[in-house]
Amino acid sequence: MLLQCLNSLHSSSTDINFYAADAHSTFMILLPAIPILLGVLLIRRDAMNASYEWMLGLPITNTIIIASKWMAAFLYASLFTLAIEMVYILFAWHQGLPWSAICSSVIYYSALYGCSFAVSAALGIVIGALMPLRFSLPIAFCGWVFGTLFLPGLLVRSYSLYPLKAFSLNHLLYNINNSGNEGWTAPLLREEYGLMYIFAAAFGLFILAASNALLARIRPVLHPKRPLFVMWVTLLISAAAYAPYGKLWFDRFQELHVLEASAPERNEAVPNEPYAFQIKSMKLDMTREEGNMLRMKATYVLPTQDGQLIPSAPNIHQVKSHIGGHVSFLLDPMLQVHSLLIDGQAVPWQRQGDLISFAQSLLSKKTEMHNIEFVYSGVIKEWKLAGNSEAFAAFVQDSSVFLPDYTGWFPLPGGDHLLMDKETLTERLDIIKYLRADFDLTLHGFDGSLFATIAAAPDDTPETRHFKEEGAQAPTLLGYSQIKKLTHADEPIAILTTAGNVQESETFLKELHQKRLYYEAWTKKPLTGISKITYMSINEQISGLMRRSPYGLYTSGDTLFVNAGKYQSITNRSQFVLGKLLFGDTVNIFEHVNEWDDYDDPFEKYSMVQEIRSAIINLPLTEQYAASEPTYLVPLPNEAAPVAISMQKMINAAFVNGQGDFVKRVLLHFLDKGLFIQDNTQNRTYSNDELAKQVPYLYPVITWKDWIDVWNEEKAGDGKDER
Repeated sequence: MLLQCLNSLHSSSTDINFYAADAHSTFMILLPAIPILLGVLLIRRDAMNASYEWMLGLPITNTIIIASKWMAAFLYASLFTLAIEMVYILFAWHQGLPWSAICSSVIYYSALYGCSFAVSAALGIVIGALMPLRFSLPIAFCGWVFGTLFLPGLLVRSYSLYPLKAFSLNHLLYNINNSGNEGWTAPLLREEYGLMYIFAAAFGLFILAASNALLARIRPVLHPKRPLFVMWVTLLISAAAYAPYGKLWFDRFQELHVLEASAPERNEAVPNEPYAFQIKSMKLDMTREEGNMLRMKATYVLPTQDGQLIPSAPNIHQVKSHIGGHVSFLLDPMLQVHSLLIDGQAVPWQRQGDLISFAQSLLSKKTEMHNIEFVYSGVIKEWKLAGNSEAFAAFVQDSSVFLPDYTGWFPLPGGDHLLMDKETLTERLDIIKYLRADFDLTLHGFDGSLFATIAAAPDDTPETRHFKEEGAQAPTLLGYSQIKKLTHADEPIAILTTAGNVQESETFLKELHQKRLYYEAWTKKPLTGISKITYMSINEQISGLMRRSPYGLYTSGDTLFVNAGKYQSITNRSQFVLGKLLFGDTVNIFEHVNEWDDYDDPFEKYSMVQEIRSAIINLPLTEQYAASEPTYLVPLPNEAAPVAISMQKMINAAFVNGQGDFVKRVLLHFLDKGLFIQDNTQNRTYSNDELAKQVPYLYPVITWKDWIDVWNEEKAGDGKDER
């Protein structure tokens, strides 16, 4: 499995951690069978075998016999762990991963193997001590299947019995929590796995004590009741060890219930736009204290007109209120609000789920600018179910930080709800669609590298982080201690990534810079819109990103988030980066935003916007093939449309005839007029009725006649008409 990394396709990731995660997942199913089998055979071979009655006279205790057999089975199984990790270290070293990242991965997976093998060996011994070999081997096989597949796959995943995870022999059946993201996985699971390891040690001790009690039936001891007493004591210790682990899951499900209570019923979500209102600025002071407690103060400048809120969305004339005569902000329901001040005066307010509301009459009509101050606090570590897996949607865990703009970690001005419905608890990415304001963030107590999707202020320091930008979109915060920030020469875009993606990202930056030079030389304009690309495994973090966007993309402020996956490299998604720089969006150039056959008169109504965008993205490739393979036609979207094929041939013929500059002038004409496509398909969070009214894409209409008119206008000097 790991060998794929050295021979991966251009479209596949070269991050060895993805391949290692898949390999570990497979090994964790198969390998626990070995210590279980060894445990059965070792105990039945002599201690529980009538042919070895001479062992009754050996001057060793039953405890030593059980402990030695458990140790032998555990150490033998651990040889597989050693072999697996040695292979990983070899390939990781070959790929150039830093030793800190390698050691972190080795420790994380070795601990999981050790926990599984320790309990498996004890399980095999107790099964062997309980019944003859002809019965114990089939029972051991059933125990292996139950512990590695049935329990984690059916009881835990399908029936959401997550508190039973501690009894599983396989914690990698699904690569949960983005195992390919070596920056976040271990820190986020540290508390859960730490408690699980303590329980596994106590429960394994109970199993061995039970084995000792069973052995005492055949090999008598001086104090016959002592083995049973020890067994019951270790059972009580196991129960005590499970208590904090069980409480962790109790707290997580309690938080889920709070989120469910704040979400609308299924199909009751409505558009956010009627509820959203403008803010002029927001200043946020955040301090992280011990235990990852966040204490925050958010101060807003709220504009009004004639005492009324100003809608932030177009075509909305009056802001709709959740509660008659009240102003409502949206805030994560897990955060506790301590006070609310308007123009320096404490005012009454009410909290309903994710809504914080106060009477609109408290806004003085004598002024059109009001200062609204929220003081609130809480721990943000939002665990959620994600299909058949689980994920942390937002978190601040030591140096690991991910606070998306849409989760309500600061009060959002208006909107329907933060979540889509009670069943899925999916975040509404469109909640901040029209939010633009002057943002000023000051952060204290954050270790490691921390980045925001707004610009860093001049006085930003590692001790006190300061981000500030005018007219910006809602900010997202992310970081962890070993995040890599990659730059290249004069390329203004930086890539934030994990250690495993460094080589791939560096190659992409070099290619991107060459493309930037090409397009800026052609358009005579700088390509802006992105200053950072975050390339790491973030699928489950951004609300099931791959389920919303098959290309794994999300834009927040000046940052483009690109999901890293085993079969998704950043290189094969360069068209989306170029699309964002050239057109202002990340719509796939091969997406059919409209269909030729949908129109009665397609020559007059069908828009060629995607064909033109594709021609611009493929411009360097078209030039290259025109010189080397004149008959080759670069693929265009929607080739079923006659105009697409005609346009393709026109462009290719012009380049072959040495008229490439003429084609570039035609394409530049349309690029200057704007080729932006608004994608509404990634935010389908409305009810079914509202969705039926929603147009999937909004785009400029460029007909075949428009194309020919510009073509002939640019070619007028040749005296030819292509009509």
